[in-house]
Amino acid sequence: QVRHYYHPFVVSLRGRALDGDGRGLVPIKDIDQIYAQATCLHPILQSKVQAWAAETGGMFPTLDGSFVKWSDVREDPHARATVKWGQVKNEARAIEKVIRCYGEDVSRLVDVCRQTIVFATVGDLARCFQTIANDQHIELLRVKNRMAPHFDGKASAGFRNVSMNVRIREEDARSFGVD
Repeated sequence: QVRHYYHPFVVSLRGRALDGDGRGLVPIKDIDQIYAQATCLHPILQSKVQAWAAETGGMFPTLDGSFVKWSDVREDPHARATVKWGQVKNEARAIEKVIRCYGEDVSRLVDVCRQTIVFATVGDLARCFQTIANDQHIELLRVKNRMAPHFDGKASAGFRNVSMNVRIREEDARSFGVD
């Protein structure tokens, strides 16, 4: 049996890390630590998003502003290179959000790694949501449903989406201490 050991500096649980002795959880107070974790987590999230899109007919934005179905381009390196992947949140924007929205509490910043899947139908979106919800390696932390009938589209200039905060609980994430 292989045992994995994680440096207490990078093990994170919902904006918390193990303290120096590894005995308890303390809030992360260092934005650099969050960005170090995000750098490790970003490719893991991208891989998960690709799998969900392949299973549910999801599309990704391209560099020219169109959309491509992942199942149509995943085997073609040239076509894959046209996908415009989400990036880790800009640090200036993250700092602004921590100050404006979170009372300077860095531990509340939970949306540093981001990706987008686009769907042709609401049914495909619902199927993907169900796929994510059923993924044994995912913990859904929060869902914002801007597609719901009660959501006032005027508040977002007509923009509609479903956004989720998820926690990835799989070996790759654990091995980097970012689960």
